[in-house]
Amino acid sequence: MPLDLDDEYVYRSYLSTFRNVSAWQSVKMAQYRRQVAEVLDATENLANVSDAELQRLAAGYHQEAVNGRALDSLLVPVYALVRETSWRLLRMKHFPVQVLGGIALHHGHVIEASTGEGKTLLATLPSFLNALTDRGVHVVTVNDYLAKRDAEEMGRIHRFLGLTVGCIITDTKPQERQLAYRASITYATNKDLGFDFLRDQLRGKSNNWFSFGKRLDDLRVQKVQRPDFHYCIIDEADSILIDEARTPLIIANAPPVDEETAEEFMAADAVAAELVEDIDYTFDRKEKKIEWLRAGEQRLTRLLGGKRSKSGHRIDWHESTLRALKARVIFHRDVDYVVENGEVVIVDENTGRKMPGRQWEEGLHQAVSAKEKLEIKGETETLARTTYQIFFNRYEKLAGMSGTVMTDALEVAQVYDLPALKVPTNKPCIRAQLPDMVFGSEKAKFAAITQSTKEMVEKGRAVLIGTRSIEKSELLSRFFHDAGIEHVILNARFEEQEAAIVSQAGQPKRVTVATNMAGRGTDIKLHPDVAAAGGLHVIGTERHESRRVDNQLVGRAGRQGDPGSAQFFVSIEDPLIRRFRPGASRRLTDRYSEQETPIAGGGIRRFFVRVQLSIERMHRKIRYQLIKYDRERVKYNRQLGTE
Repeated sequence: MPLDLDDEYVYRSYLSTFRNVSAWQSVKMAQYRRQVAEVLDATENLANVSDAELQRLAAGYHQEAVNGRALDSLLVPVYALVRETSWRLLRMKHFPVQVLGGIALHHGHVIEASTGEGKTLLATLPSFLNALTDRGVHVVTVNDYLAKRDAEEMGRIHRFLGLTVGCIITDTKPQERQLAYRASITYATNKDLGFDFLRDQLRGKSNNWFSFGKRLDDLRVQKVQRPDFHYCIIDEADSILIDEARTPLIIANAPPVDEETAEEFMAADAVAAELVEDIDYTFDRKEKKIEWLRAGEQRLTRLLGGKRSKSGHRIDWHESTLRALKARVIFHRDVDYVVENGEVVIVDENTGRKMPGRQWEEGLHQAVSAKEKLEIKGETETLARTTYQIFFNRYEKLAGMSGTVMTDALEVAQVYDLPALKVPTNKPCIRAQLPDMVFGSEKAKFAAITQSTKEMVEKGRAVLIGTRSIEKSELLSRFFHDAGIEHVILNARFEEQEAAIVSQAGQPKRVTVATNMAGRGTDIKLHPDVAAAGGLHVIGTERHESRRVDNQLVGRAGRQGDPGSAQFFVSIEDPLIRRFRPGASRRLTDRYSEQETPIAGGGIRRFFVRVQLSIERMHRKIRYQLIKYDRERVKYNRQLGTE
């Protein structure tokens, strides 16, 4: 069970143990490496075995697992079987370090395997082994593109060896979801999995999508009753378990809105549009908090104080206008959301992808719709809720993998009971990490990025440029158009073209401007001429709130021993500094805003790192508060018999 966050003694004891993690890892590594050697030897013995014999062996192991044989005793022969099958079908054989990672996942670790080390292929080992019991395995990733890709490519191995594979993505229909959840191995996004669970709670056990507790009718073997949650492997575990864990999963009902309420939102927005920061209100960008000033309250009273609804009831214009003001100063089009088909569609800040059907709470979604002059739909009412911390702790057995999890290994161990293990790389990383370039203004930064990109293109290299929002990706695109640099854009507007864009991103002189969509799980294959010219060059246009997100972007270059390089271009006008260090931002802007060359000195670069560290601490506190709140909520619901 996860540790009690309120128990200071337990926390300090665990922290003390964690400080000896190097010694602990050495013990585990030695233990698992012995099994790796056995798997490699067993694989050689299968080299001359026919395909039919491989399938016969798989069926035999399947029956033994269903009959109760311990999976640990099947690990070596099954991993060898999967490894040989992968080579025959995909021409990819798990490297020894991948086998090592697969063993760690089976034993319930979260592993850090550097970006480009083949975590997708690695996961086929423990997923196949644990699926042999017919109790179901969920392989979870961060977006539809990766879930679909992995189910198709890795699913070939599982299907060849007699198991069934399901895939759940956003547009999967209910009936197809039921079939997918009954498969031996189900690939799904974390959001689909979490929301389907909530839908099950609303529908009741007699009519659900997960079909928990039902038998696997599509397998011709002895049927075993499946528990609610058996085994789950989380890809990009730090993104799902840490970054996205600050936001609860909520299913809400949106009843129709009447004309009177719609007019109220529109009237409040009209007033909010006239209000001026630091005259009518103050805005704390770090806390995203708005407070009225006396002039603003007087202005509000003068404009709307006596206005009533058509039916005659009084309206709390103070609250309505504050909500409209938040919609204008906190939520920005092409950053936090896009407008499609007459509706506001939220964009996930961590993945850069659209989240259709999701809404902000407490009337904020309606306020944003009013700002955009769209049809206003009903205010949402929460029907079901959970958090990733609560949801994933329901699994009987949990494992995870990422390229950047060790910096938060303590939190993952505390909250999810997942000990972290760092897996070595198959080949040394030769990626060149160039020092950050810091500029006094965004304009100077984008001009420098344009010049750097042009130089890389002239060398015949491929360039991937990461931005934090749709708005910034399109702003940089205009700089490139003016400079005559051919490029393509990958953001939430072009999700349908993602596979095609990624497939060409490693070609000579190819420039790809992307949001966080390209930051995780994206494997860019290099053209031989690009590798010869120095590999993929990654440019970051801002530092993110989490250093791990930066590292994921950098990790697109220099994969599996390929050449590559990466560099960040930042400015003191970036949202990271303006929001979290507004005082320093104003002082630095006054000093350097007219300077077009980079600001010299390592101190300014270290300043950005210190800001990131403070934000990470703040987000960690928010996650712990969310855990405590939801534990109390679950406890209360259980007392009422509703959980």
